[in-house]
Amino acid sequence: MKSVNYLLKYTWIIFLSLLCTKPPILINSENNPVESHKDIVIKVKFSPDGKLLASGGNDSDILMWNGVNGKFLRILHGEYDKIFDIVFMESKNEIITANYQGTLLTWDELKGFKSKEQLGNSFISDIEFNFAGGFFIASIWETSLNVLKIDGHELIHKCKSSDFKIRAIKYSEQTKSIYAGTSSGNLLRWSLDQCSEGENYNQNIHNDAVTSLDVNDELNLLVTSSVDGRVKLFNLSTLKEIGVVKDHKSPVNSVKIIPQFLKVISGAKDGKVIVYDLKTKEKITLTAHIDSINSLDVSPNGELIATGSSDKTVKLWSLKKILNSSK
Repeated sequence: MKSVNYLLKYTWIIFLSLLCTKPPILINSENNPVESHKDIVIKVKFSPDGKLLASGGNDSDILMWNGVNGKFLRILHGEYDKIFDIVFMESKNEIITANYQGTLLTWDELKGFKSKEQLGNSFISDIEFNFAGGFFIASIWETSLNVLKIDGHELIHKCKSSDFKIRAIKYSEQTKSIYAGTSSGNLLRWSLDQCSEGENYNQNIHNDAVTSLDVNDELNLLVTSSVDGRVKLFNLSTLKEIGVVKDHKSPVNSVKIIPQFLKVISGAKDGKVIVYDLKTKEKITLTAHIDSINSLDVSPNGELIATGSSDKTVKLWSLKKILNSSK
């Protein structure tokens, strides 16, 4: 009888220890409330060297994290509106954010907010920087798509379009083109040097709004995500559809290509992440958050994935461990 009681007690201890152990694929534990956002997280972004991770959202603050182990570093307190996008400036120790009031904010990575510049009267839905070319692209909701110089922000091109309800933009150096996804589910493309003449491609590709897109020149690949719950893959040059991921059960808010591992990763409103293999078409589903995943990013070496959620947390995951956990 004693041996039976001992066995039951030992089994119960093991069970409790498993419950208290964080998933091995999660690098940082759930955020301490003192070190978390006060409202939903809209954007997460790795620095170009992968050493830092920044997150921003409805509370107007930027939280800085160690990009390797997920350790919280500091809060950069904001004074303005919701942060929709984040860009690390190369070699300047500065961060640029776009917000709901149509302004670009400049931050010092250590000291915080520095300055602001008004770009439009509506919110900036997305910004895309091309440091090699010395320009960036800003989408002003329902107003314009502008190409500006990084130094001085002088206007280079004002792109013409019949649809400025643009949710996401990307630039391809290979095709010298700007790609955009709209709230009506359309994919648009402009030639950079001729964007003032209008888009040269405008097709409906989703049954609902396009929420995110990504491009990779080496793979000649463009991917899109949508409120319709699907992720679609296209040949970057021809824009011919070459694949679709239908496994999400809710709107998909963010999608990224991981070229080093030939994967596509997407995050959805139900808190789930799907890792899709471009070769085998196999998929791994991970429950990452208890609320909507609004943004995800991939470290420069492709080994780490950051997720930001409406549950106010930022999490860092090991892609290799995710892949190994499915074997």
